[in-house]
Amino acid sequence: MEVADIFCSHGPVWRKANAGHVNLDQLKVMSAIERCLDKAAGIARAANACAGTGFYDKAVEITLDIEQPIYEVTTLLNGTSLIHRISKPG
Repeated sequence: MEVADIFCSHGPVWRKANAGHVNLDQLKVMSAIERCLDKAAGIARAANACAGTGFYDKAVEITLDIEQPIYEVTTLLNGTSLIHRISKPG
């Protein structure tokens, strides 16, 4: 299971369980990651629908659009990891 899967399937429950222990910036990053992942999933569904109806060229064209939200998620996760590392004492 990847971080993306955890965010999508457990994010809302985790935020509710940890209310008061998560700051606003952390919630904003989680929400941004979830929005990017939702966008990527929508693109994947659209490409799959095109391929399923025989429009393979259109499916490939649509699939190329998935790069941007995936890049944004990667950037957010890398930034979050860096902030976590430099904020650790010692």
